[in-house]
Amino acid sequence: MGGDAAGARAGSTFGRYRLVRLLGRGGMGEVYLAHDTTKDRDVALKLLHASAAQDPGFRERFTHESQTAARLSDPHVIPIHDYGEIDGTLYLDMRLVDGSNLAEIVAAGPLPADRAVDLVTQVASALDSAHLQGLVHRDVKPANIQVTPSGFAYLLDFGLVVTGDADRLTSAGLFVGSQAYAAPERFDGGGATPAGDVYSLACVLYELLVGRPPFAASSISEMMRHHLLSPAPRPSVDAPRQLPAALDAVVAKGMAKRPEDRYATCGSLARAAASALQGTAQSWGTTTTVPSAPRPAPPSSVPPPPQVSYPHSAPGSSGGPRYVTPSYAPPASYPPAPAAPPQRKRSVVPALVIAAVVLVVALVAAVAVLLTPGGRSSSPTTAAASTTSSVETTTSAASSTTPTVTKAVQPANTTICTPGTGEAFTSVAADKGSGVAGEPYTSCEFAGAIVAAYRARFTAPQSGTVAAVSPRAPDLGAISMSCTGESNIVTCRGGNNAIVYIY
Repeated sequence: MGGDAAGARAGSTFGRYRLVRLLGRGGMGEVYLAHDTTKDRDVALKLLHASAAQDPGFRERFTHESQTAARLSDPHVIPIHDYGEIDGTLYLDMRLVDGSNLAEIVAAGPLPADRAVDLVTQVASALDSAHLQGLVHRDVKPANIQVTPSGFAYLLDFGLVVTGDADRLTSAGLFVGSQAYAAPERFDGGGATPAGDVYSLACVLYELLVGRPPFAASSISEMMRHHLLSPAPRPSVDAPRQLPAALDAVVAKGMAKRPEDRYATCGSLARAAASALQGTAQSWGTTTTVPSAPRPAPPSSVPPPPQVSYPHSAPGSSGGPRYVTPSYAPPASYPPAPAAPPQRKRSVVPALVIAAVVLVVALVAAVAVLLTPGGRSSSPTTAAASTTSSVETTTSAASSTTPTVTKAVQPANTTICTPGTGEAFTSVAADKGSGVAGEPYTSCEFAGAIVAAYRARFTAPQSGTVAAVSPRAPDLGAISMSCTGESNIVTCRGGNNAIVYIY
């Protein structure tokens, strides 16, 4: 395979696999869309170059990749179906994932801040899972992150994974890892560590927010100087749209020159980025619940916040989660000015109005009693009824402004675990899987555990990652699920193809 043209094997067979077309090519081999004729399914099949397979070091690395990926249970790591050797060629059989990689997505422009942080959070989950087992990815970059149409992220290419004590170079003596995202110590003779993955993930976060890598260079030596000497760029300054200045500090700490000055974990970086967004208006259904009443218009003396449109996430687009355009506060020195008084204080005015109505009606009733001959008690009763009617009418008029969410229909190919009511987000359903005996499906017991964990942390339709132990398989420990909220349904995916719906 070493000297063959790219994709030359397309249309041929490889053991039980029929190679359909080339999906990608890297330093160690090629990845094909292939059909497993034994199990009758399409897969992503990675074939190692023949010349590399003859090198014991490369063979060991490839085998280690397979074993490493198989050990990782995080849902954001591509599952491995099989691996081995056929006719002198090493292969890796992986799940075929629909969608695009982040390099392709960000090529059209930067992402909305909340979407960028959500994707980084998902990747951070995969990296922290690997780090807990003493494994380092060392090639974290947008091209190695696949995103499905529903917004679920997978971290790809563990072929460059190394253990803490492994060599920093390939057997050919070549530097491994994309230089645009490599930590300074990698250029300075340091080894691959979790701190290096934190640095790379911070670079990815910057690129998703701004639309380009942190540093531009025409040579490796120039790129090396940037990573070693140049200060971390500021997304709030470089992005074409307004971003909170707090994100600058997140990127700066993630890209600190010294490993010990960075975040301790990738998850810490992701949480800090999420916190940096909390002081700004965000999309409904991701981290903010729908308000119960329309917000008052800003005073005429204060210009309204600018509306920013994003090329990747038009509201209402089909095939994936909807990211509604957020509105950021007018530019100001950071930290921002104190927030407006809480919503509950504004509710004092309607309460006073209702109280005044009640008082006026009561006074009228009292006067009517005094003026009625004999002071009969029927007038107070009528007045009280009139008072109650007035209050109910006022309350009804006030509550009529509360938006309602239409309940979603039961998702296809699911079992209803909790019937719920006619209100949104009260029903729970679990995916039935393929229906083939022995193939995975989602049990209602596990669905109930996931929904309980979700409701303990979030309010539907917020998005986020949760974990729970399956009552049917407690030996597997906590299983992580990524939940994506839309207007009237929350979809949680993870584990062994598990899918849980809250609708």
